Amino acid sequence: MGPIGYVYESGLQNPLWKWEIVVYFFVAGIAVGTYLFAAFGQLWGSRLDRQHSISGYYFAMPMMMISGLMLILDLSVPDKFSKFLHMMWNPREGMLTFKAESVMSLGSWVIMLFSIIATISFAYALIKHRQWEDRVPFARWLVGLHEGRVKGLFLGIGILSAAYIGTYTGILLSTTHWPVWSTSSLIPLLFLISGVSTGLAAMVLSLSKRLEQEQTKGYIHRLEKADTYIMVGEIVILAVFLISLGPWASVLLSGSNAFLLIGGVVVAGLLVPLYLRYRPVLGEKNSLILSSSLILFGGLILRYIMVVGVQ
Repeated sequence: MGPIGYVYESGLQNPLWKWEIVVYFFVAGIAVGTYLFAAFGQLWGSRLDRQHSISGYYFAMPMMMISGLMLILDLSVPDKFSKFLHMMWNPREGMLTFKAESVMSLGSWVIMLFSIIATISFAYALIKHRQWEDRVPFARWLVGLHEGRVKGLFLGIGILSAAYIGTYTGILLSTTHWPVWSTSSLIPLLFLISGVSTGLAAMVLSLSKRLEQEQTKGYIHRLEKADTYIMVGEIVILAVFLISLGPWASVLLSGSNAFLLIGGVVVAGLLVPLYLRYRPVLGEKNSLILSSSLILFGGLILRYIMVVGVQ
């Protein structure tokens, strides 16, 4: 589940990424967003928030598994896959490799760390919801990591690793030779805030069937409120990002890229969901489902434009 290994560390060549990497970036963003708010809810939320936020742990592990599958598909050529493995393993010396100054090496290890943490949190959420504390041998250990004295340390590491992965996908683009990617340093921040927004939308969508329950309804509205602020921030960052590109902004503001960016990301993925939350013209539940679905759609289109459209 590491980064794209066939992009060389020395100067990072001009990669030709396709739909697999688009999906990889998209699902990794959802994993980051859902885990961040699940952990935030457990650390600083109310008792009811802690109960509901656990559902966010159900997303991170499956999303990381899908991202790993996308990388396997993209690295299907043996030569590519071997370069990927060398980010973490030195075959000549027969030992693990870690280079803190290397974007690729550091990213590989952080992604592996987050995948392990996400798996542990997934198991914890399953045990809590199924009430298996007395049935599973290691249940108390899992609960202790999330509710005991060490929860601040464990969840803190999870939050930091998730935040790094959220920016890391943008860092990969920024360190290539493609002008649009390398011109601005705002891509990591744009991808992080977009990932948090899509993660929140996924959580809201998963809880929408329980909207009639008063306690769940209150938690959903708090998630929506948080996502509203995040989407406003995303609009601002996107605008500043386009300005920072200078003349290269024309790549994104012309032809089919402009249609997808303005129509798919800004209008359908940001403005319409914000309007539906301000005025649920389709009814509360239908507006909630549609707005969350559009946010996910906009997040996917954003990554398509930034990966495939730019190339």
